[in-house]
Amino acid sequence: MKRFLHHLTSRRVAVILILIMALVLGLASLVPQVDLADTARIAELKQKRPLMAFLVLHLRPEGIARSPFFLVLPGLVFFSTAYSIFLRSRTELRRRRQKKPLGLQRFKVERSLELSCSPEQALEATHAVLKKGRFKLAVTSEHTSTEPLVAFRGDLGLTGSLMFHVGLLVLLFGLPISAVYRASGEVMVAEGFPSTLSERNIVQASNKAAMSPLHGVTVSVRDFSAEFSRGYAPVDYAMVFGVLRPGEPSSSQVVRVNQPVEVEGFLFTLHRYGFAPELEVKDATGKVLTAGTAILRVMPPGTEDLLTLQGGDTLKLALYPDHALRHGRSVSRSLSPVSPVLKITHLRGGKALAQGRVSRGEVSAIGGLRIRFSSLGYWAHFLVTRDPGLWFFTLASALITLGLAIRFLLDPQVAQIQLVEAPGGVHLNLVLSARYFPALMEERAKRLGDDIVTLVNKEKTRTT
Repeated sequence: MKRFLHHLTSRRVAVILILIMALVLGLASLVPQVDLADTARIAELKQKRPLMAFLVLHLRPEGIARSPFFLVLPGLVFFSTAYSIFLRSRTELRRRRQKKPLGLQRFKVERSLELSCSPEQALEATHAVLKKGRFKLAVTSEHTSTEPLVAFRGDLGLTGSLMFHVGLLVLLFGLPISAVYRASGEVMVAEGFPSTLSERNIVQASNKAAMSPLHGVTVSVRDFSAEFSRGYAPVDYAMVFGVLRPGEPSSSQVVRVNQPVEVEGFLFTLHRYGFAPELEVKDATGKVLTAGTAILRVMPPGTEDLLTLQGGDTLKLALYPDHALRHGRSVSRSLSPVSPVLKITHLRGGKALAQGRVSRGEVSAIGGLRIRFSSLGYWAHFLVTRDPGLWFFTLASALITLGLAIRFLLDPQVAQIQLVEAPGGVHLNLVLSARYFPALMEERAKRLGDDIVTLVNKEKTRTT
């Protein structure tokens, strides 16, 4: 049993388990969540991203991250870490209760000095230098030639180590909570068209039941603004995000790319945006084939998207926000909608019947169709997430950071000094050890020895 416990709580096993958890969580965050019944989405993945399609169909890391098998892993690491903290704390408390000094640390440097003074003067100078260097003397009685003087500093470094491991425990406690109760989805809202959230329009939901607090809440976007540097380099995207809860007055606030808004405990983060032109299409008889706002994925300029008409025909559309003609071809001088133009191709059965352009506020005849481009708005795509484990991760990050800072800033150092009476004075043998920063050891030992020699010489000068 002891042998099994030793292996279970070993550092090697803990590292292996942490690497497995990191791999699963990394895949779960990278692999898109696709409903297996969504054959169109799966077919698109197979064509464009075959590796992702394979992972979605055969691995499904999101499901693994929620499985009991995965939840056992942080439990094992939690137990290993807690047991390690218990052993180290017990050892440290026993050492302090018995008033034992720290033992020599991992990295050691030795230096020998010859002092032309009495043993009492050497001991007094050594005490003074150690005290000035903030070393604590483990033994304060008179020393003999066989009894080394031991001093240490950075004793609180162990507190930093324990704080680091407690932070790791908090992190491990939050992992299964996050894996089980985390919920995410996607919502698309067109400017000027409020959307009442439901299971139907919260797509790619990882946990549909957990999204229920959002059902019935109406969200909207307006006053979209985009800033660009040199026409194409994005600087900032912002819009007014409105929320209307049943039986409550509406509220609104500004949302940006890195400034999410909270609704019912869920974070709505602006992920991307696009253009939404208002179109009306009539045939030669005046029959309306489509009318309304079209949500198009036509970024960057020149990218084409399809719009299906009543009767089965389709329009292939490309939007140029700041249209210009260059060598007879449509281009956009910037991404700002200064003079937007739609380039439209009328398709029937995959065959092009006619092609033309229509500017905002105008009507154009393209083949047998009359197309009105009334106005241009935006649509916004939001990532919707709620992670109850986030508070645990925040607390764990603070504890781990503070623990590491204490551990390394208060580097445990132990000095062991042997004073031996010799002809003409005292032979001093210094062993300085530290747990970290071996490159600094030579300089530290040299400075400590030089300070002792300087103090002895100063005392000799004063007495003479």
